[in-house]
Order: sequence, then C-alpha cells, then structure tokens
Amino acid sequence: MQISQEKLNYIKQLSNSQQNYDDNIACFQAFGHLFNFDVNSCLSQTYCMLGKPALNADAMGGIVRKWIDPKTKKRVCAMMKCEFIPTQYDSNNNPLPHTVGVVYKAIRLDELQISKDFGLEVPVHTWSYTMQDAHQRGAHKKRIWQQMPLVMCQKRALTALCRAVFPDVIGTACSPDELAEMMLDGPEADAIMYASTGEQIPYDIQNQLTEQPAKKKTETLENKWQPVATQDIGARNINTIQNVIEALKEENINVDDAVQALEHYHDKPLNQCNFDDFKRTFYPVAFSPIRTFLKDGRLASLNCEGLKKANVDVNAVAIALDAFYGTSFNQKRDGDLYNYVNWVLNSSHSPIWSEIHRHLQKLLAKDLINEETQSQYSRIISDHKFMWNWKVYHQMIAELPQL
Repeated sequence: MQISQEKLNYIKQLSNSQQNYDDNIACFQAFGHLFNFDVNSCLSQTYCMLGKPALNADAMGGIVRKWIDPKTKKRVCAMMKCEFIPTQYDSNNNPLPHTVGVVYKAIRLDELQISKDFGLEVPVHTWSYTMQDAHQRGAHKKRIWQQMPLVMCQKRALTALCRAVFPDVIGTACSPDELAEMMLDGPEADAIMYASTGEQIPYDIQNQLTEQPAKKKTETLENKWQPVATQDIGARNINTIQNVIEALKEENINVDDAVQALEHYHDKPLNQCNFDDFKRTFYPVAFSPIRTFLKDGRLASLNCEGLKKANVDVNAVAIALDAFYGTSFNQKRDGDLYNYVNWVLNSSHSPIWSEIHRHLQKLLAKDLINEETQSQYSRIISDHKFMWNWKVYHQMIAELPQL
C-alpha cells in the first residue's frame, strides 16, 4: 500500500524512535484499510511485535461487525454474540476447566440470504474457548489468565471466530496477546497481554521491564538445538512454533486447525517444542489435511485403525487427502478405501513424499504438468527407497516447472 507523504510525516511525529516508526508503518500498511486509513485509530488498535503487525481482539470484532463489502455495499456480519459457558464444579468445589469459558456465535449475511432464497437452515458458526484450551497451550500459568480467565477466553474465541468465519475482512490477523504468547518470554509478554486487554500493567511487571530486556522465545529455543544438516531439514525450517505457523501460512493451511491438532500430539506447550519435536508431527499432523479431523482429539494411532476407533468418516478423509495431495489416481483408491487412506497417512510421515505430492498437485492445478507426469513422479517418490532421500527430492524439484 502506498502511503501519502502527509501520513508518513504524521506517523513520524507519533513515533519515538526509528524502530517505533518502522513498526507503525508496518501496522498501517497491514491494517490501515480497516480503519478507513485513519492513522490515530489504526495505531491505537494495533501493535507490531518483532516485525509482525497484530490487531487488538476487540477492534477485530468491531471491524467485522460493521464491515461493509465494497462490492455489494452490504454488511458482511449479520450477527455476532458471546455466551458464557455455565461453570461446573468438582466434588471439592473447584471449577472444571472445560466449563470455564465462552462461546462466540456468528452469522454471515451472504449465507443468511442464500438460506432464505433456497429455504435452507441458517448456518450459525460457533467457536468456544475454555480454560482447558488454555491449559493445553500452557497459557493458564500466566498471571492475566489466572486473574481474568473469562476475559482472556472471550478474546481468544473472538479472534479465532473472526479468522475462521470472516477471513475476507481480517485475513489471518492475530491479536497482540496471541503473538506475545507465541513469540516472547518474561515481563514484556505479560505487559503486552495486560495492555491489549485495556488493563493497567502491574507495577512489578513495569519494574521488571526496566531491569531486563525482552527475550525472544525463538532465541531461547535456538540455544537448545544444534544446526541440522540441510538434507535433514529439507524443504522447511520448522525449528520453532512461529516458523511452523509461517510454513503453514505459505500453504494457506488453516493455522488454528493445525495448531489444535499439534497440541494433541505434544506433551508440552508448542512454544517449548524444537526441531526434533516438530520433525515428528509437522507433516503427518499439521501439514496433512488429516489436521481437520485431529483438531478435536488425538487418535489412538495415526492410521486407519485409529480412524475406525474414533468413528471418523473415512470417505471424508479420503476426499480431503485427494484434494490436497492429488493421489486419487492411485489404484489403491479404487480398492479398499481404508487401505488407500492408510497408505496416504503412512506415506505422509515422509516430508519428501508430502512436499513432492503437494508440489505436483499445485503444478497440475495451474496446468504446468499433466496427470500422466503427476502419476509418474508420484510412483517414483512413493517407492520407499526414494521416499526418504533428499537428493531425489532436490532433483525432482529442479526438473519440475517452477510455480
């Protein structure tokens, strides 16, 4: 976005350093259009963290509620409301974490109109967030989560719902407290979480901020792992959760679904995981479309046997795998569907198999290769002696057309 000189000068007046100016510019470029390019409104509701712009949760909700589609000149959001989950208690009168939280509901106006036109049931989108979710992410230990659990649950449910139901309005924007949880350690993360909720930053946290510099979580993790050879890392850098998220965004993968699925397959918070942890789960759990079916729980085993025990619709899984990997032409698809799904799920543990099949599918979608070429490369990379050979991977990528 081209920013006028007048606005650049005004942003400079509001900035107290070159870094602050750069951050303000990044926020205005990312979110200025959501505030009718009003500098004050935009900068008061945004925050740039380590170069990544973030949008306050309440501002995100307000923008979605009032947003008017520039093409249709109609509102996008027909309804959005928050409901509290009735709290239940155990025998010791302690609140049960999965009952402490909120549910957000929303209806899109375009979907409402389609429902009226065709006599269909109006789709009501819901997103819940509870302290059980906070426990799984390791966020419950933060002071602000202990002091204001419902407020924080409300904000997380709101931002997740906006991203899932209104991506045409706010895209994949995160709130400052979400980024702080993922990217920072110590008092700065706490301060950002308090500030983003409109709360005064506690004095002890303010004092800590003046005593010690902010520490990136990525720096903490990087000190714990040694550089890995290129043939082991392969196509993507997945040594931190932030890098994993960036890799998912590159593929237009639903980050929320993928993160929830990953949480079920790690016994520690994702922000404490390193390359070795993600090497085990990135491709078969987060990258694979099976993530959609794993976001609500962990399978006993990541194969057809696990799907059967969980009563997962194998046909729906097969369709998702077909669309993502482009493997529907395989002869296994015409036989036992469970065997076909099992073959894809087992193969997806190989980063080479996953990357090549995804690359082939994208090339086919753009008519850069034909189905015969896709099938040829698929058969080669599905051979177990090539499936884990990075030399073969790089050779294939060099031979195939560029996207």
